[in-house]
Amino acid sequence: LWTWGGEGVTYDNCEFDGTKHDDCYPVWVKLTANATFNNCTVKSSKGRAFLLCGDNDFNMFPEHNVTLNNVAITVVGDSKEKAAFEIHTEADADNITGIISLNKVSFDTDKFTGLWREINNNDNLSCPPTDFYRIVVDGTIVQTGR
Repeated sequence: LWTWGGEGVTYDNCEFDGTKHDDCYPVWVKLTANATFNNCTVKSSKGRAFLLCGDNDFNMFPEHNVTLNNVAITVVGDSKEKAAFEIHTEADADNITGIISLNKVSFDTDKFTGLWREINNNDNLSCPPTDFYRIVVDGTIVQTGR
């Protein structure tokens, strides 16, 4: 799923199955100012679940807010070194920001490096992590963002 939702989209009680495609994210939030997922399940292969990643067009919305409420993420097969919610900022303009709210998200802790990760993956994984977004996990701010 690519959200392509413009100002906002909401998904309720949805199932996203990415097990047939090894190297793709079942959910890619793109070109959406506000995306909300309520009571959804995500099945993934290779440790990929949610991706928030931009390109030049993505910058038309300087604020991106994503909310996951009661989302269950499972991985089938071998896992890669990914977080359950990946944020890639390599193509984001300097004014990009937003809030990622992760509420009651369950995931295979042995299959992911963690619940979330924000990274500038421009050339390789040795780039330092970024902190464009405020991250809120179950009501607690764990990253303040810009």
